Amino acid sequence: MLDKGNRTEYFLYYGTTSPKGLSAMKQAMWKADPAGGKAFSDHIALNPQLSLVPATAPIQSLRDVLVQRFGGKRVAIETIEDVVLKETIFSEKRHLRRATLGPLEREKRIHVQRPKGARVIPGQYPPGTSIRFIDRRPV
Repeated sequence: MLDKGNRTEYFLYYGTTSPKGLSAMKQAMWKADPAGGKAFSDHIALNPQLSLVPATAPIQSLRDVLVQRFGGKRVAIETIEDVVLKETIFSEKRHLRRATLGPLEREKRIHVQRPKGARVIPGQYPPGTSIRFIDRRPV
């Protein structure tokens, strides 16, 4: 947590063994710091024009993380959610479906197999959906 002068005021540590608790905490962190999900600054909150170039922006996008991790593989949506929640800084609720998988599907970078009878809507992936990440790395 940063003060009005953008100096570290205190650190907030969160520990849990509950996936639901972790998900809730990540959502709160990303709400407080939409640019990076890691810090909240009174200085930036009081001067919103300063947030145009966020110092806390993630180094690697969720899209890059998923393509690198699952490139060429077919994976259940539940597994992808679990990896995003437990192994990345991103929120599976805020970043995964519409912000990451939807654009990848529209760009044909993933092949989506939805359960029988499910509507085909990019950004919506019901339980039982499997996704194959198309590996476009040079051979």
